[in-house]
Amino acid sequence: MKKIYTLIIILTLLFSGCDNFSRYKLDNPEFFTEATSSLLGVRGDEFDQTCLIESDEYGRGMFAYNSYSSDSKKVFALLIYQKKDNKYIYYYSDCNYLVKPIDEHYETSIPSEEIERYFTKEDIEQLKSLNDWNKELDENKYFRTKIYKEKDDPISEDSVKKAFSTKRNSQEFNSGYSFFLSSDENDNSIYFVRGFDKNYNLTKSYIIFFDSKGNFNEVNGIEEVTDIWNYTQQLSDFKEKNGWKKTYKSD
Repeated sequence: MKKIYTLIIILTLLFSGCDNFSRYKLDNPEFFTEATSSLLGVRGDEFDQTCLIESDEYGRGMFAYNSYSSDSKKVFALLIYQKKDNKYIYYYSDCNYLVKPIDEHYETSIPSEEIERYFTKEDIEQLKSLNDWNKELDENKYFRTKIYKEKDDPISEDSVKKAFSTKRNSQEFNSGYSFFLSSDENDNSIYFVRGFDKNYNLTKSYIIFFDSKGNFNEVNGIEEVTDIWNYTQQLSDFKEKNGWKKTYKSD
């Protein structure tokens, strides 16, 4: 059953290219935005569930997020934002989440007891500490993303395929599918690509960096993801190596 489910996802993604599954239709697009701009392999679905868990005295918020991943698992994540307005959500890049693979996809609300089922109190306290919970806001550390209900891919499908082909071995890969992750203030972009073989078995995964002109550096601009569920430090290092802008300047 797992293999059949995985095959359905792969075929859907293969024929949809770099497009998104659907437009988000629920009430918290700012949470949807942060989650799908932070978590690798999470494309976003129209009925992804979110739930505000807690707020601190300075207006930060911690919320839960549940969606589908790039394999047969589902995603359960806790994320923290620093602030939000009508246009942007602001958060600390690459230390703003905890993520776990799970079997459930919640069709309505996320039960509050599920939080402690997947994350220890120590995990949650560490997440809060990394995000300056209950400390004064520090705008100099913010990354921001414009709030959306549907992602627009900044890089053409052909360009992503060409970049992926530099790592593609005909004996190992039959093809691959891509997920646009995020763009920074300088319009640099990062994609996540999963390869699969001729039997539609998932193989290796890669992160790919494109500069603001859509250029790709074969030396530093593509890297295999060593663990698709524990990638935070690798993703942060990859961004730094390629000149990613992790904060923004106020308008």
